[in-house]
Amino acid sequence: MSFLVRRTHHHLVDRLVSTVHRRVLYSSLSLVHSSSVLSPRLAGNEKMFARFEYQKNLQMKGLFRHLSNSASSSYLEEEEEEEKRSSKQNLKQVIHSFIETMNDKLYQVDPLALLDKFGFKIIDNPGEQILIIKRQYLGETIQVVVDKACDTEFQLNNHCYDDNDHNFNLCLNATIVKEDASSLDFICTACPDGHITIHNMLLRNPKDPSHQIASKGQKLRRLDKDLEKVLVEYLDARGINGSLTKLLLECMINKRKKEYLLWLNNIKEFTEM
Repeated sequence: MSFLVRRTHHHLVDRLVSTVHRRVLYSSLSLVHSSSVLSPRLAGNEKMFARFEYQKNLQMKGLFRHLSNSASSSYLEEEEEEEKRSSKQNLKQVIHSFIETMNDKLYQVDPLALLDKFGFKIIDNPGEQILIIKRQYLGETIQVVVDKACDTEFQLNNHCYDDNDHNFNLCLNATIVKEDASSLDFICTACPDGHITIHNMLLRNPKDPSHQIASKGQKLRRLDKDLEKVLVEYLDARGINGSLTKLLLECMINKRKKEYLLWLNNIKEFTEM
C-alpha cells in the first residue's frame, strides 16, 4: 500500500472514531441527564429504581453496538468504493497505454488507399475480419473476398496469430460474374511472396441449376499443372496477381490493427461510464 493510500486510510479511520465518540458522548449525556432527573424520584422505590438502571444499561449497550456496526459498515463501504476507483483508474491507464501503442503501429498511409491503381474498389466493414474488393473488366464483375488463412496445424488448433509476423498466407475467394449472371469461383491461397495457388473451383449457372449441382467444385491437385498455370494467368489478366496480393497482405495487417484499436476504444468507453 502506497504512502498516500495509507495516509488516506488513517484519515478515514480517525474521522469514523471521532464521529463515534461524539455520538456516544451525546447519548451518554442524555442518559446521564435522564438519570439525574429520575433517580431522586425513584429513590424511594427500590424496584422501580433497579428497573430504571437495568433499562439504562441495556440502552447503553445497544447504543454502543449500533454505533460500532454503523462505523464498520460505513468503513467497509468507503473502502470498497476506494478499491473500485483504484481498479478503474489502473484499467484506464493500461488501456490508454495499449491505445497509444496501437496508434504508433498503424501505417501512416493506409494501404487500402493504394488499391485504386489496381482498378479495385474496397468494401471494408468495421468489425469484420475480411476485406472485399470489386472491379469491372470487359463486362465482367470481379469480386475478391480476402481473409487471413489458417495454414499450419498449430494455427488451426490454437486459432491465433501474431500480427507482428508478416509471414502468413491469405485466403482468396475470387468470383468472376458474366453479364448473364453465370459465375466462376476460385478458392485460392496467396503466399507473402505473391505466389497464388488455386485449390478449388465452382461453376454457377442460375439458368441451369442441374449444371450447377453437377459442377460443385473441382480440386485442382487432380488436374494437370499446365491447366492450373493457365487458370492463374486467367486471374492475372483480371488484376488478381502477386502484386495485388502483396498489397492485400499489408491491408489485412493494418485492418486487424485498426479492428483491435476499435475494440480497445470500445472497452475504454464502457469502463469510463
